[in-house]
Amino acid sequence: MSKAIMAGQEKHHVISRGLAKVVNPPRPDEAELQAGATQELVLTPENFPIFEIVHYIRNRAEEVVALIGREPLDDMFKTVEMYEQATDARQTELPEQAVARIRELAYYQIKGVIQMIVFAENAVEQKELAEEHAARAISLAAVNATLERETITDGLTQIYNQKGLKKEGKRLFGLCKREKEPLCCLYIDIDYFKKINDTIAHEAGNDVLETMGALIQTTFRGYDTAFIAARDGGEEFVVLMPYTKLAEATIAAERFRDKVQNMPFLVDPRNGEPKRVLQLTCTVGVAQADYERDQSLKDLKSAADKAMHEGKEAYRNVVAVAHRKVSGVSYTFPHASSPHRKVIQALGRHDHENGKSSTAKETV
Repeated sequence: MSKAIMAGQEKHHVISRGLAKVVNPPRPDEAELQAGATQELVLTPENFPIFEIVHYIRNRAEEVVALIGREPLDDMFKTVEMYEQATDARQTELPEQAVARIRELAYYQIKGVIQMIVFAENAVEQKELAEEHAARAISLAAVNATLERETITDGLTQIYNQKGLKKEGKRLFGLCKREKEPLCCLYIDIDYFKKINDTIAHEAGNDVLETMGALIQTTFRGYDTAFIAARDGGEEFVVLMPYTKLAEATIAAERFRDKVQNMPFLVDPRNGEPKRVLQLTCTVGVAQADYERDQSLKDLKSAADKAMHEGKEAYRNVVAVAHRKVSGVSYTFPHASSPHRKVIQALGRHDHENGKSSTAKETV
């Protein structure tokens, strides 16, 4: 028997252990009674220390009442008092048979109380063990959930990583496909991101990625709390928008693109140079799931990725929409003709060609 179990029995069976010593007191040469004391409660009507047992129970009445209630004790005390009186009455020649009958009644009542005590102590022990096991199970589940969350979360951006996207995206794709609901994928790439790492510092690039992750979460949460966002490696991000049609997803993508170009990205090179504010842009590819054509999330993501690269080659800082038909795929670039957008394109290409910023905010 383990020490933990022995300790548990000593803790929960205090009264029954004490009663065991009263009923069967150990001889001087016997070892001190250890675990399993309740098994030593051997009670017989013939050899039964009634008054010693009652005295012990009376001294611990408060604890016993807490275990089994007051009524069984009161009944027992009344019967024992009757036996006491009967014993004294022997001097007045009370029949031996009547005294034995009263003693037998007291025996069974005391035995019943002791059994109730043992049962109650066992119940308390089992309850505490159950609560302890439940607490351990909850704690273990929380630890496992934390570990699972860490394995599918990108440590820098705090959104899903590729493993998380594969797991949760597969679930979402299957759900929308079964329910025949629209599902759109946005593939986001930061324009000229490599320039940040090459000309400033990789730490500055990490600051940009962290800010992008937060911006994605706050932007798309306003559309649907069921969306999934993930970093797909490097400076590329994926957003899955369930129950969203292509036109709605395109509007959401354009609003996000506009937020990015107007967002001041504060970066810290951490190399002794001062913090800087960068003006960035991104290109977004948008595609809607075609369940006859797309066998998996991989196919949908690939369609959005190709749209994003079409946008990169044609403009940058643009939303490129994949129109997938039986005859093939065509791409459109909503809002690409805006004069303001053309200025942004020129700045971006000029920086890329000359390797330097062209605005006070360091447009990248």
